[in-house]
Amino acid sequence: MSKQILVVAAAIENNLDQVLIAQRPEGGAIGGLWEFPGGKIEFGESPQAALAREIEEELGLHVHVVEPFGASHFVISGAAPQQIILLGFRAKLRDSSAQPKTLGVASWQWVARKTQASEILKMVKWAPADFDLVRAYFPDAGL
Repeated sequence: MSKQILVVAAAIENNLDQVLIAQRPEGGAIGGLWEFPGGKIEFGESPQAALAREIEEELGLHVHVVEPFGASHFVISGAAPQQIILLGFRAKLRDSSAQPKTLGVASWQWVARKTQASEILKMVKWAPADFDLVRAYFPDAGL
């Protein structure tokens, strides 16, 4: 029987109609891949609270979680299989002038939500669990 892990991810939007993507630190099976930033939900924590906490820990940003935009299910096979349930939420910066820090990520990038989304999404290697969220958030991504 596989262990089920609930994870949240944020499409953090700024006032320039851009969304933030982050590169995972090197190491591990998905090190160096790109994703919507977020992390695991801790026991007793709501998805929205977990997301706000994770974004502060990883990027030093304070966000307002707006609404869900998609979900993804991904299975990691091996000696201890895991089912990852990834919940995607739109989020807005609480301070529109805030810039991310690389506290728990290797790198980050603002992506134009509409005009350059398809082009940029094809230029980075996404973590497999994020594929469905990318398709849900950027319907024109062509992935």
